[in-house]
Amino acid sequence: MKINIKSYPDIINKCISFCERKSFKSYDVFDALNGKVIDSLLKNNILLRRIAIQLNARLPFNIRPLLGIKKLTHTKALSDLLSIYSKLYSQNHEINDRLNANKMFDLLISKRIEVDKGYGWGLNFPYATRFTNASTTTPNLYNTLNTLNSILDFYSVNTEINVKEMIEKVRAFIFDYLGFVEESDDIIWLRYYPNQKDIPTPNVNATAAALFMRINNVIKNELIDINIIWKLLNFLQKTQNEDGSWFYTTTQKGTWVDGFHTGFILEALAVIRYFDKESKFPMVKGMLDKGINFYLKNLFTENYVPKYLNDNTYPVEAQNCAQAIQTLARLKMLVGYNTIGSLSKVVESVVDLLYDKTGYFYYKKTRLITNKQFYMRWSQTPMILALLYAEEAENTKI
Repeated sequence: MKINIKSYPDIINKCISFCERKSFKSYDVFDALNGKVIDSLLKNNILLRRIAIQLNARLPFNIRPLLGIKKLTHTKALSDLLSIYSKLYSQNHEINDRLNANKMFDLLISKRIEVDKGYGWGLNFPYATRFTNASTTTPNLYNTLNTLNSILDFYSVNTEINVKEMIEKVRAFIFDYLGFVEESDDIIWLRYYPNQKDIPTPNVNATAAALFMRINNVIKNELIDINIIWKLLNFLQKTQNEDGSWFYTTTQKGTWVDGFHTGFILEALAVIRYFDKESKFPMVKGMLDKGINFYLKNLFTENYVPKYLNDNTYPVEAQNCAQAIQTLARLKMLVGYNTIGSLSKVVESVVDLLYDKTGYFYYKKTRLITNKQFYMRWSQTPMILALLYAEEAENTKI
């Protein structure tokens, strides 16, 4: 499918209409445990829980109705949609976009998980990996950071919300409930899930540092101690490999390099550099330069298809592709990297491989088959948000 920037609004509008027709609900790639029978049968066996999730995710056909798994409004989809409608309203001032942004905001607030003096957000379905075994009420750092970022997007078009109180609640959740590990006087990393002790994860810590920079800029006050940001950046610098890449974690269980987590880090570093007007964090430019060089050379094919891993193209997967588009767009908008040529070609390749003209993006394409499942939080809303950034980037002059 040949497209250019003039095609973006049509695709975006079709995809949003598709979401609205679905009432913002869908199954999820990793929702196998959302069926009560499977969840209860495998409750005490994390290995079998992981196997059930992966089997369900890999099937090219949908057996969820047979397993009693229901469609949900997923937290991450709602935070994406809050950002999407906020951005659309800031561009066009259409009342329906404002009303939908209000709706997404209210739904997100209703899904908060209160802990001690603060609150955070989680997946809102049971989930297990080699790193954690989470319930429907387990908050985590990633979903909380995305939610607060989307609330800041909403705040840009609705300053009536008490965003400072929300920031204080999230700060209490991150620092008092999740907590951080202090490797030295100058290096810390935040826990992804409650009670984790030995799983330092660069991508989510980069996202946290970027959000803290944004908070201090938006509120015009150092709500987050600048020393916290400095120590997180020292952690990122320490964990960057010589070739410019980062592993998913620094433990033996997580030594792979993938596209979308690398994209998280590069986008976060670009945000930090954009807000660092006084050059308080000079190490960021070096990390960013090395990281971008690795990213462009190793995580795209010669045909501009985002690779899933640095040593494997397949699967061509929607969230990975969405993050690639968003990363390239924001590198251009925030720090002036000349990514436009690559960006337009990546969009074209992704649309050609994964877009259905009825208004949604397929989950993934392997060497042999295309899995055409529709997933709201994993494929649809990340792609809409990424295309909005791509459209903005192509219309932005450096």
